[in-house]
Amino acid sequence: MSDLMRIFVSLALVAVSTYASMAQHMVMSGISRQGGYSYVDGSRVHPDSLLIEGRIVESLVKRDLIDAFMIPIDDDGNPGDTIKARARYAFTHSDHVRNMSYIEFMTEHKDSTYVFEIGCPGYTSQTIVYKVERLGKRELKREMPLTELVREPHKLGEVEVVVSKVKFFHKGDTLVYNADAFQLAEGSMLDALIAQLPGVELNSNGEIKVNGEKVESLLLNGKEFFDKDRNIMLENLGAYTVNNVEVYRGQTKREKWIDDPNAQKHLTMDVKLKKEYSMGWLLNSEAGYGTEDLYTARLFASWFSNTSRFTLLGNMNNVGNNFNLSSPEHNVVSMGGGRSFTPSGRSRYKNIGLDYSFDTNNEANNFHGSFVYTGDNDARTTTANKINFFNTGDTYEYSYSGNRSRNMRLGTSHAMMFDLGRLNITGSMSGSYSSNDNSSKSLSASFNEEMEDATVEFIENLYSSATPEELAAIINRNVSKSDSEGKSGNASFSSEAIYKVPGTSDKLLFSLSSGFSVNKAHSWQDYLINFGADHVPSEHRRQYTDQSPNRDFNISGSLGYTARIRNVSLDLVYEASYSEGKNGSYMYALHKLDDMGVYGGVLPPGYESTFDPSNSNSSSNSQRNHSLQSNFRYVTQFDSGYELNIFVMPTIRLVNRHLDYWRDSKNYNIRKNNFQFSSAVVNIRFGKRSFMTESLSHALSYQYALSTSLPGLLSLVDVVDDSNPLYISEGNPDLKSSTVHHHSVSWNISGKGMVSNSLSLSYSHTNNSIVNGNSYDTSTGVSRTRMYNVNGDNDVSLSDFVHFGFGKDRCFTLSSSSTLSRRHDVDMIGTNGAAPSRTYADTWAISENVNLGWRSPNFKHNVSIVGNISNNRTRSAREGANNVNSVHVSYGLTGMCTLPGGFRINTDLNFYTRRGYGSRELDTTDAMWNLSASYTPKGNKWVFTVKGFDILQSLSNVYYSVTASGRSVSYSNTLPRYVLFTAQYRLNLQPKKRM
Repeated sequence: MSDLMRIFVSLALVAVSTYASMAQHMVMSGISRQGGYSYVDGSRVHPDSLLIEGRIVESLVKRDLIDAFMIPIDDDGNPGDTIKARARYAFTHSDHVRNMSYIEFMTEHKDSTYVFEIGCPGYTSQTIVYKVERLGKRELKREMPLTELVREPHKLGEVEVVVSKVKFFHKGDTLVYNADAFQLAEGSMLDALIAQLPGVELNSNGEIKVNGEKVESLLLNGKEFFDKDRNIMLENLGAYTVNNVEVYRGQTKREKWIDDPNAQKHLTMDVKLKKEYSMGWLLNSEAGYGTEDLYTARLFASWFSNTSRFTLLGNMNNVGNNFNLSSPEHNVVSMGGGRSFTPSGRSRYKNIGLDYSFDTNNEANNFHGSFVYTGDNDARTTTANKINFFNTGDTYEYSYSGNRSRNMRLGTSHAMMFDLGRLNITGSMSGSYSSNDNSSKSLSASFNEEMEDATVEFIENLYSSATPEELAAIINRNVSKSDSEGKSGNASFSSEAIYKVPGTSDKLLFSLSSGFSVNKAHSWQDYLINFGADHVPSEHRRQYTDQSPNRDFNISGSLGYTARIRNVSLDLVYEASYSEGKNGSYMYALHKLDDMGVYGGVLPPGYESTFDPSNSNSSSNSQRNHSLQSNFRYVTQFDSGYELNIFVMPTIRLVNRHLDYWRDSKNYNIRKNNFQFSSAVVNIRFGKRSFMTESLSHALSYQYALSTSLPGLLSLVDVVDDSNPLYISEGNPDLKSSTVHHHSVSWNISGKGMVSNSLSLSYSHTNNSIVNGNSYDTSTGVSRTRMYNVNGDNDVSLSDFVHFGFGKDRCFTLSSSSTLSRRHDVDMIGTNGAAPSRTYADTWAISENVNLGWRSPNFKHNVSIVGNISNNRTRSAREGANNVNSVHVSYGLTGMCTLPGGFRINTDLNFYTRRGYGSRELDTTDAMWNLSASYTPKGNKWVFTVKGFDILQSLSNVYYSVTASGRSVSYSNTLPRYVLFTAQYRLNLQPKKRM
């Protein structure tokens, strides 16, 4: 550690001093003269000028005044031109996001005194005297103290209010969705609202896209919620509390404090609550019970003030929070890696969380954190069929498994920020404890011929009821079970300090972080294996594995310097890190005892004598990293509102890794030193500053990304693991690093009413891709696997997303998503002792998804018609491989009708068709129908709902994949058809108004 720190300090000092000298020279060499002062964009500060800016807020709750203005007064008392405020956005995991109001003007680079009249409609103006003293030669900006304006006394006159609900509108660089313009089923949460926003896509994992671009941060009233776990917010915040959903590009509070106008902006979605829910207490609770003993209970309670927020939530159910599963994304069969959206198995889930956030009145300091408990209990049954492609003849595998798991996690995280003028300090710490208890049973069999009716009963009674032809086709049968328990804990902290260098716009950055984790587990495995037609099991193994407490520790630090020269920003960051770990896994072959004891119970006497050194190991590892990252950012703006952004970020890294590994009474000492161009990012974008504009705008962008991955040291150890007699793995000491190159070009059009379009083309390829090669023995069904490097993996895709509104009051909306892709997969496959050879499979896919929506002028009714068609073609180079040409078609209708007296009906009906698989289980047409009805009495405090799920009882969970080595399909149990009755209670308590 001492050597590491000496290297860290010496290299950091050399890097920073060199970089600072280079930046000083670049700035001084570019100076030219310019006098006077005027409004200016912060990214265009001339090196011989000074940018002065000030923030304007109202005095009571410190709300930024976007309509503020400033009038400069000259030495003779004459007013100059009015300078209007402009909005900025700032957000962070530790700070409030808001529309921040700034006045900006440029003047001569000299010490001077200025007089301004600052005002805002509806507020009392102030005269401000501001002195600029001791100005540094390279100091490009000064910030005035916060200006607070007091609201003017006024009388309320009579007004006539005309309500006109629009779905969205543009406010400067912000796209604002009006939540009241979207009619949802009563009791809906935030996820249902976001899924309906025009141009917005919400995936099942919580990922959100706006006009095809990924949202990087989801906020509540400008603040992070439950440590960025957006699913907690999406699933627990009632949609009825939302006023607007704002989408904009912003900077974090950290980036704002660094004051680099050339820095990349982040696409942000900020959920703004209605005023009545933004102060005081907000309570939303729900409970329900239904057929099949299904239940749900939910509590969301929050207290808000201008500077603080405390939230308590709880959730428990056994329905998986899936009340609208008949959308086009659900009940899907897919190619390649596969996707599954329907809930697999039956589960019981519970969650309790507490979240807090506190800001000081001047917003200089912030504290926030959360405590979360989650627990789940899952039960799942799976049926799977697989065909392995071999040039000697295909083999067929059929398996049936049951899994039960219980998991628990306690987690907490806390963060703070301090703004000390020239010094900004942030810190965070987190910790968690988790436990798991898992159990599984499996019955499987392999054949050299396809079995028409390979049910679980057929596999169970294979050796007593099979025909001679079926017995002759048997390769093996395996009856296995596995049980495991484990516990783990971890803790981490991080801190960062940023210092503004006096007399310059440069910044010095320092960070330090560390983490520690420990885990312990033990497991039981039992295998009963028959080979061929012999009814007597050839193998019966029972194993107990004890993992000693495994510990890992890491620490890292970085030192960086940032300089800005007009439209160019330069960063240089040096980072050093150290990590170490100790691990052990010790297996006992209990089947070697005359009495193996009771499976999963107490270990039998004398079990220590069955210690299996060939499948036991212990290791210690360490890794030292030194990396140097350089960031170059260039931004130039044009009078037309367009701008050019160039961002380049290369990283080089020196990695020293060491593994001391013991197995089978042998020691393996592996040392690897790698110097690599570990990553690079290039972004070039030309377009409007924001796509959230009302006028038609275009944006063209190109991105290149390079990433390098090192093979794990354990995969380099030349040992054989035969703990599972049917799947034997071995190491490969000749593995090389793999490198992924990704290119993408996109063209976006937006604005002009409700029109938006996003067209993108992407291509990626991998050098030395690491694949798991397989050598299969067709006579026994035993697979031997080994990692290999292969070249040739690549994929290319072209996609287009378009959305627009039409008709009177834009009551109709039409969206279309089109995709064309090709994927080339390379694999290594061999049979019967032959070394695996290179093979490949090509998959072409084309799809079209259309959604046509209508809503009534009074927003009480809406209907959506959806349709999707996709075609997948897979061709394998292997001799005898079965190629696939499949077609998926889905179509349906979703609607809502608001009736008099507080009643509302929601329904969705969808049909799914699959063709081309050559399997009666897959080539099917299914229908999915959900229906709900709700009643809301006067006062809107109660909502009573009845929900019918999968009324036609046709829901299934199918997973399908095709690779160069084979084709597989699996089916998992899902929720049954049910009816659920729920009652929701809403309460809002606001603080009493001051007299």
